[in-house]
Amino acid sequence: MKSLDRWLQEKLFLKSKQIVPAGDKKNNLQKLSEKQHSHVQPQQNYAPEGNNPRFFTHEKDFLRIIPLGGLDQVGRNMTVFENKNDIVIIDCGLQFPEEDMLGIDYVIPDVSYLETRKHKIRGIIITHGHLDHIGALRHVLPKIGNPPVFSSRLTIGLIQKQLEEFSMLRGTRLHAVDHTEHIRLGSFVASFARITHNVPGAMTVMLKSSVGTIVHTGDFKFDFTAPFPNDVPDFEKLLTVGKEGVLFLLSDSTNATQEGYARPETEVGENLDMIIRQAKGRVIIGSFASNLARLQQMINSALRYERKVFLSGRSMVNNMAIAKKLGYVKFPEKSVSKISKAVNDLPDNQVLIITTGSQGEEFAALSRMANDQHAQIQIKKGDTIVLSSTPIPGTGNERSIYNNINKFIKKGATVITNEDLDVHTSGHGKQEDLKLMLELINPKYFIPVHGELFMRLAHKEIALRQGMKEEHIFLLQNGNILEMKPQGVPIVLPQLLEIRNVYVDGLGGTESEGAKVLEERKNMSQDGLVILVYKVSSKDRRLVGAPKLISKGFIYLEELEKMSDSVIKEARKVYMDIVGHHKNAKQKDIRRDIRERLGTFIYKKIGREPLIIPIVVEI
Repeated sequence: MKSLDRWLQEKLFLKSKQIVPAGDKKNNLQKLSEKQHSHVQPQQNYAPEGNNPRFFTHEKDFLRIIPLGGLDQVGRNMTVFENKNDIVIIDCGLQFPEEDMLGIDYVIPDVSYLETRKHKIRGIIITHGHLDHIGALRHVLPKIGNPPVFSSRLTIGLIQKQLEEFSMLRGTRLHAVDHTEHIRLGSFVASFARITHNVPGAMTVMLKSSVGTIVHTGDFKFDFTAPFPNDVPDFEKLLTVGKEGVLFLLSDSTNATQEGYARPETEVGENLDMIIRQAKGRVIIGSFASNLARLQQMINSALRYERKVFLSGRSMVNNMAIAKKLGYVKFPEKSVSKISKAVNDLPDNQVLIITTGSQGEEFAALSRMANDQHAQIQIKKGDTIVLSSTPIPGTGNERSIYNNINKFIKKGATVITNEDLDVHTSGHGKQEDLKLMLELINPKYFIPVHGELFMRLAHKEIALRQGMKEEHIFLLQNGNILEMKPQGVPIVLPQLLEIRNVYVDGLGGTESEGAKVLEERKNMSQDGLVILVYKVSSKDRRLVGAPKLISKGFIYLEELEKMSDSVIKEARKVYMDIVGHHKNAKQKDIRRDIRERLGTFIYKKIGREPLIIPIVVEI
C-alpha cells in the first residue's frame, strides 16, 4: 500500500485540498470498546428462523448477504445483511418504470423475506438521499415493523419530508449520524466514511460482523474538488479500514463500462457560469432537485451577474428549503424564491429559472413549459434552456426529452444539452474511480452491485485486472443468498428467493405483486378491447336477445363490420354451452370461460388477443 499512500499524497497536494480526518483515534474500530455510541440495544430472545427449511442454518454464527433489489436493474436498491440472529438493511429505494410498464408510477422491493423476520431487524442504513435509495421507505417500513433508520442529516431531512407528506412520521424512528460515529445494531457495528456523489451527505458504510468486515460503497465517485467540503472523500478512513482487513466489498457498478475518472462537479459549474454570463435573455436550467452542489453553483452565478433565481417544481422547492435549513446551501433570502407571476415583472436578462423535468416527465415543470401549460412561463425567442442532466438508464425517457427539445426550438429558444457542452456530470465513478476504491479497500471478496448485469460484469473485469481471483468475485442476482461461516468460504446457496415486482400505481400508492393489471394494459395497447354485454333472464338465465359487442382499438371499422356477426354468434354459442352444461355456474366462472373461449376464437380468426370483458346483466 506504500505506493497508494504516495499517490494519494501527491494527488491531494496537486489539488491543494487538505483532507480532514474522519475523527480522532478513539473512533477507530480497534478502540470501539473505549467509546461506543449505541442507538439500538441488542435483543437476547429470538423467535425461530421460520418454517422454511431451505434457509435453516445449523451453525449459530454465520453471515448472509441477500440483495432484494438493485442487481438486475438500475434502481430499487436494497440489500439485507444477516449475522447470527440480527438483520441490518442497507438502502430501500424505488425503481422508475421501464418502457413496457404502462401506467406504473414506480416499482419497489419485494420484502416478503423480511416480513417473517421483522423481529430480527435492528435497523436500516441509507447511503444517500436519492429516490432509488429512499423512495420505498414509506411502503416498506410499516411491513417490517418500523425499524430505526440511520443516515446523514440531509438524507434524514429528505426522508422526513417524504414521510410527512403521507402522514407517516408517527412511530417512525429517524436517526441522523455523521462520519465519526459508530452504532451497534445487534451483532453488527456500523461506521461511516464521507464519499462524493451528486447529492450531499452520501456515505460509504462499514459493517463489522462476527465473521468479518463488509464495506458497502453506496453510489460514489472520487471528486477531489467537491463543492461542499464535507463531501470530499474520506480517503484516510477508507485506507485505514482497508489495512485493517475487509472481507466483502460491495461497490457501485453504474459507470463500470466508461473509461477514466468521473468529471468534477466544479467543471460543470464553470460551464453553467459561462452560459449564465453570456445569455442575453432568460436562462432556464432543468436539473435534478437533489443535486444541491450544482444548484448552489447556479445560485452563486446568478448573484454574480445580478439575476434573480426562481425555483419551479415541488421537489425543487422542497429540497432547497430542507438544504437551506440544514446549512447545505447559502444565499441571501430575497435572491431565491418559488416561481410566481413576479418572474414576468423583471427584465429577461435578470432572470434565472431552475426547474425540475430534465428527464422529460409528463407533468414536471419543464414539460409543462414545453407544452404551454405552465402557469407563469411561456417559452419565447431569446430564452436559453439548459438540460443539466442525462437520461436515467432503463427508463426509456429519451423520446420524451427529445420531444421537449423540439418544442423549445420551434418556439425560438436556444437549447443546450450535455452533447453540446459539459453541463452535467455523473455522480457515479468511472473505471479509474472503481480501481481506486478496490485499491483502497483491498477486499478478500468482491460483489459488484447497483446496475444491470453488463455493468456488473464490466466491474468484475476491472477487479480481475487489479489482481483479484475469479473465485473471489460474486456476480449475484436479486434473491441470491450468499452465506459464510467463520473461517469458512462464501457459498451461494442453491435456493433463490422468489423476488416479485411490486408495482406502485396511482396517487393512492396502490401496490400489486401480480402482473395481471400490467398484462391487461399491454393487451389493450397492442390488440385493443372487446366488451360483450349479455342480457339474461334472472329466472332461468336464458339469453334475452343477442349479445351486444363494443370494441375500442380492436380492428379497423371495415374489418369490424365484417367480423362482428361471427364474434356475436360465437359469443352467444359460448354462453349457451356454459349455462347448458353448468346450470348452477357462478357469474365469475361464466365470465372466465367466455374470456378464454372467445379469446381462442378471435386469435384463430385474426391473430389478435384483445382484452375481453364479458358483462352479464340479469333482467
